[in-house]
Amino acid sequence: MLRKFGTTLRIVAFGVALVSLVGLSFKGMPLVKAYWEERRHQEQAAKLAANPLPPGLKLSAADPEALVVPAEIRGSFGIQTEAVKTALPSEPLNLDGTLMVDIERMVHVHSRFAGDVVALGEVEETPEIMDGQVLEPGGDYTRPIRFGDFVKKGQLLAVIWSKDLGEKKSELVDNLSQLHLAEDRLKGYKELFEKGSIPEKTVRDQERVVEASLNSVKRVERTLLAWKLTKADLQSIRVEAEELRKHKGASSDDATTEDLPETWARVEVRASRDGVILEKNANVGDYVASELDLFKIADLNRLSVLAYAYEEDLARLERLPQNQRNWTISLKADAEFLQKGVFSNIGNIIEPNQHTALLMGWVNNAQHQLKIGQFVTARIELPSDPAEVEIPVEALIDQEGATFVFVQVQSNDKQSVIERRRVLVVRSRDDRVVLKGDVSTTSPQVPPREGEQIALRPGELVITSGGVELAAALDLLKTDQKKAQPR
Repeated sequence: MLRKFGTTLRIVAFGVALVSLVGLSFKGMPLVKAYWEERRHQEQAAKLAANPLPPGLKLSAADPEALVVPAEIRGSFGIQTEAVKTALPSEPLNLDGTLMVDIERMVHVHSRFAGDVVALGEVEETPEIMDGQVLEPGGDYTRPIRFGDFVKKGQLLAVIWSKDLGEKKSELVDNLSQLHLAEDRLKGYKELFEKGSIPEKTVRDQERVVEASLNSVKRVERTLLAWKLTKADLQSIRVEAEELRKHKGASSDDATTEDLPETWARVEVRASRDGVILEKNANVGDYVASELDLFKIADLNRLSVLAYAYEEDLARLERLPQNQRNWTISLKADAEFLQKGVFSNIGNIIEPNQHTALLMGWVNNAQHQLKIGQFVTARIELPSDPAEVEIPVEALIDQEGATFVFVQVQSNDKQSVIERRRVLVVRSRDDRVVLKGDVSTTSPQVPPREGEQIALRPGELVITSGGVELAAALDLLKTDQKKAQPR
């Protein structure tokens, strides 16, 4: 048993090592290619240094980065050519993504006061069965509001009974009563002062009392207004205070105030926007705090899309103007569903494992066919660049931290002129690479050499075989030329 377990363990370890090796080989393929190209170039240079160059091979007098190759020695280099072609349009990017709530279109509904939930808002419904009971057809029924319901702005969601609100209203009534009492007393003092029965100081002191009472009333009113009570609510409180004053503090049962006790501590929680209830955190009988999210309401006519783009595609995405940053969203569960949208932000953080960046945008969802959390594919059409060209990957030569190709600029029965040019690889596709064809895209890390050409145009012939040998010969001839120059 132990021997069998040990054999199994060795097989698993070998498999893990093999998978890791394969993974590293794919990830490091460009580096490996560059390493072997450089090594091959060095070996070829050493070979040429030890052996004489083919007769007739020389540097071009007009271009220090070009060779003149006689026709009879072309075969010794194994030179083959292929025409440069205009690059085909980029294939669309298909990015994996997820649908999320648009946080710009979601609100958190709170109560302004802590208290007990005494009622929930209701919605009309005419189902055949509600709460397990069969209903008569054609009837209109209502039920308490719940998760998933659509609500309108201003619609009642819940009613809360708050002692804090009741106490503040009672405080306003007390202050109003004190104000009325102080005003009545001031009026009496003024009449006595006119008769000479009391000194003026008594009147002035009572005026200060009235002013203090008025300030207390205004302070409580401002607090209630800050709590979003309406002026109509304040007027109702003034009516109650007036009734209490008329009846000398006794409770009033007149028609104008009979509804006040029922609404004295009533707080109505209403929807602040149209939308769907995504979260409901209270039921009748619950005590809720003012900081609790009673409801979360979101407009689902537009959803956020979070998609992930690979690092090598970011440059092309960032070059897209804002008015061209469009994508088409399709569902992984329904490939026939397509919906237009826009992406607006490209994340600044690269995920270390997949080397992807986050793209953030939105998609229309007016029909509510899309669901929050669904996996989607975001398809982005990239415009073609007329300055891009493509060549076989075999034409590339990596040397001294830069990438070169050899271009046959002249050819006849006697000789060919072959020029070395530096290129900038944009992307690869199968056995071909796409390059920037204009001269403004040279890499700033490797400045051009004297006389070096970097333009590459469709129709020109690039060397697809023998490039490494030509590079070694060119460098050797340039070195010999420098040695021969007088100091």
